[in-house]
Amino acid sequence: MTYLTRFCLILTLAAGLAPAQIVPGRFILELDVEPIGAATKPGSARRMAAVHSAQTRLRNVLASQSILVLDSVENVANALIVETTDASVLSGIPGILRVHPVRKVHKLLDRAVPLQKINEAWAVTGGIENAGRGIRIGIIDTGIDSTAPGFQDPELVVPAGFPRVSATSELGNTNSKIIVARQYDRRANANSRDVDGHGTGVAMIAAGRTTSGPRGLITGVAPKAFLGIYKVFPDVGDASTDIILKAIDDAVSDGMNILNMSLGLNLPPQNPAEDIMVRAVERAYEAGVLVVVAAGNRGPDAGTIDSPGDASSAISVGNAASDRIFASFVRVESGPPHFAIPGDRDYRISTVSGPLHDVTDVDASSLACNELPVGSLNGQIALILRGSCLFETKIRHAQDAGAVGAVVYATPDSPAPLIMGVGTAELPAMMVGNSDGVKLRQSSATSSSVATLAITPQAISINPSQVANSSSRGPNVDFTIKPDLIAVGTAVYTASFSVQGQPAFQILDGTSFSSPAVAGVAALLKAARPGLTTAQYRSLLMNSAANISADPSTDFPVQHTGAGRLNALAAVRSTIVVAPQSLSFGSGSSAFNVGRRITLTNLGSDDDTFNVTVRKIGDGPAPDFSQPSVFVPAGGSREISFTFSGSEVPSGQYSGFFVIRGTASDSEARVPYWFGIPSQIVNSINVAALPEFSSPLATEQILVRPTDGSGFPIEIRPKVTVVEGDGQIGQIVFDRQSVGFYDVTLKMGALPGNNVFDIEAGGVTKRIVIPTIR
Repeated sequence: MTYLTRFCLILTLAAGLAPAQIVPGRFILELDVEPIGAATKPGSARRMAAVHSAQTRLRNVLASQSILVLDSVENVANALIVETTDASVLSGIPGILRVHPVRKVHKLLDRAVPLQKINEAWAVTGGIENAGRGIRIGIIDTGIDSTAPGFQDPELVVPAGFPRVSATSELGNTNSKIIVARQYDRRANANSRDVDGHGTGVAMIAAGRTTSGPRGLITGVAPKAFLGIYKVFPDVGDASTDIILKAIDDAVSDGMNILNMSLGLNLPPQNPAEDIMVRAVERAYEAGVLVVVAAGNRGPDAGTIDSPGDASSAISVGNAASDRIFASFVRVESGPPHFAIPGDRDYRISTVSGPLHDVTDVDASSLACNELPVGSLNGQIALILRGSCLFETKIRHAQDAGAVGAVVYATPDSPAPLIMGVGTAELPAMMVGNSDGVKLRQSSATSSSVATLAITPQAISINPSQVANSSSRGPNVDFTIKPDLIAVGTAVYTASFSVQGQPAFQILDGTSFSSPAVAGVAALLKAARPGLTTAQYRSLLMNSAANISADPSTDFPVQHTGAGRLNALAAVRSTIVVAPQSLSFGSGSSAFNVGRRITLTNLGSDDDTFNVTVRKIGDGPAPDFSQPSVFVPAGGSREISFTFSGSEVPSGQYSGFFVIRGTASDSEARVPYWFGIPSQIVNSINVAALPEFSSPLATEQILVRPTDGSGFPIEIRPKVTVVEGDGQIGQIVFDRQSVGFYDVTLKMGALPGNNVFDIEAGGVTKRIVIPTIR
């Protein structure tokens, strides 16, 4: 293929991406010379010279055509980041391997500590005062509030060569614990301080010191680890792939041992071989860096893992339930309490009471998305329906109308309550489920009943043997197993950015807050057991994971949980490492015969015999293996062969675990396996690039993929109809860049409100709602 043909193909494919997810005018130019990679590897000086020479030649050509070079990357990729209004001028330039459009990227522990046996791991690794000592964790996120109490540790000594900063003005955002402060916003006065709370919360979970909040003590997993700030999100809005690529490159150059990325693309993954973000993660791993990535929050459908969590060497983390949630109740007069969840801020009062007032009386939509009459809710508790606008907007409108509190109730389509993101809205607010909301509406209609909101939430015990509904599921884009494991990410109590100079705290949900727990245990593990390879650390984290099921004889599907729930104690004590860490037999027909091998390594000081058993999930065939037990000398390795075969096997997925248990040691490793046989029966419909909001008459492009029950795409053209609003359906075409997705163009209606569309394929219908606001 000629260069021009290849370039045109790339640009054509890029055009299929949803426009709202692309940063216009910015491109990553990947050069045809291999990047430097690990500076300690043989030949790195030669590679460095070749990379610099290639970049200089390309810079000169770009300058001659007035194309602005914004930045460069050289370790995990060899690339220049450029800005141009005319992408066609790039087509004649030699030395470019691929042109990547810049894509937008979105943000995706108190009880989490004992549930994941972190406190027990501290006890066997020198105590909490040594947890993660000397290890460097890079937080690629919204920044960190370096003034928060969880990041003050005068006992730590800044290592030689640090602090490292993107500008001298950032030195004030470093201290004895935070040893790197970099930010990538090119606008004036930008800095690495967190004004969102996401990055601060993530960093606290991974490595914060014990600190006291209104709901009790909280601590990070590795409180003696150092932290690096890599602020890739602007103060408002999304990050972008070019900036994240640069941050990964900087973090590797800075000597970070572990990276945490609680972020992901709102687009389906590409072919991993062509995804520069995926290959950057792989090269960071090759350079000795463990990269921990949130799997995504697009569950419960199959095949919803976000990039770069789809990188094979990334440790992709799903969201396990905690054993409690923070909740309170709404009570009307002497009636029964209604289960409620408070907004995600610390309110300064414990209870508030007032007459319950359904806002339908002053807003026919019941949504409070528009301003309410001044004084219409004076001294009252506003009852508001969820939908069409931000929780913060609803609550602000209620407050401006004079309310003293607000209760938001869920819709029939999504009836469960959740933790509301209330932003800076200060009015005490809670959320109840749809059925409770209907009962509260009935109460408000029959009398001027007084409602009481118990603002201070109580910890309510729940069953921890669950995967969060929103947690992204596998299979991966290449039909391998993802996520790799799960960790607590539900009702996580953690730090936030300071408000008016005072420490603040928040309760959060999502895989964003599962991955830093794994990053923290990785630091704990590396500090306690130095000298192992990156692959061995990865295996200890993954293959020591615990069965999440309350019934020890059953297991959750491997494409939901990977190897299982994070178990810090087992990770720091295990003597078994496995390569590879999971076995994907791929996909095939009803008659199949496939083989795989794994290598067992005994890290113990004594010889051991390891017994191997298979725990299959559900009915159907299970793999055979070459030997039920294998002797491995101390420090030695042995291979085990597995064969998976069957004939006339029905469509579906066949999975389980190889359980490897030592006899001289008490170590156990769980190695998940998976094989899938596609069908042509649609089970679900994946939707990607769905905008949170739009504008009247705007055109939006979403991506739609029908899948079977195992997550395999089915090439059946979806039908889209308008249910509500006066929107229109545009073209529906097969997207040739993403696996199995169709590009669907939608035009929003002329008036603000909900635009509701039904997507149908193979007898399955999925309803989507795009609110429009002026």
